[in-house]
Amino acid sequence: MNTPVMLVMMCSRCHFIQPLPQGAKSITCDVCKFITFLDHDPHSRLPWQHSPKRAVICGISYRKSSHELKGSINDAKCMKDLLITRFGFPESAIFMLTEGETDPLKTPTKNNLLWALNWLGQSCRPKDSLVFHYSGHGSRLRNYRLREVDDGYNETLCPMDFETQGMIFDDEINRAIVERLPPEVKLHAIIDSCHRKSVLELSFLYRKNRSAIHYPWFLRQDDSLII
Repeated sequence: MNTPVMLVMMCSRCHFIQPLPQGAKSITCDVCKFITFLDHDPHSRLPWQHSPKRAVICGISYRKSSHELKGSINDAKCMKDLLITRFGFPESAIFMLTEGETDPLKTPTKNNLLWALNWLGQSCRPKDSLVFHYSGHGSRLRNYRLREVDDGYNETLCPMDFETQGMIFDDEINRAIVERLPPEVKLHAIIDSCHRKSVLELSFLYRKNRSAIHYPWFLRQDDSLII
């Protein structure tokens, strides 16, 4: 039996994704109660249906800029092929973002990547298998909040328009694909960038020093670190 296809829409304020009723021109967010109009989220024209295997793959080369990278788009294509041929992911359940995509909603801009991450983490069911692959630049910004006590920085991903639209922070990524996951959902995140060690803001950290000495797991709890 085929899962029915529906349209979904992302809240302009908190990025929560929810079904778009047929014929509706706007939605009121179930989380923050903000009203988003259809014209403000062009992604609402993208069909959505649940698949137990879903992936977001992002490869950014930053063409014709001083930040240009070689091989990022090829990495993304290889990951897509691997997921389809070796792990049985349906191609329709893989959201691909590269500069090579012809659909403007699938170019790796900040808004598109945030939408894709929220799509990945939305409406998960037990036993679902999720993959997030990112190949591109990463950075970090000083943060003096207690939650960043481990290194004092917020780790970030750099979408293709980060110089004008800003970077995507680890807190945003955590809310999209970590915090909302129910039990028994498996997420694999492969981040090929600089400053990636805690870009998902996970509860546990594992460290190794230059002498290859392994430290115990560190547990983040109540905005602190406990050994």
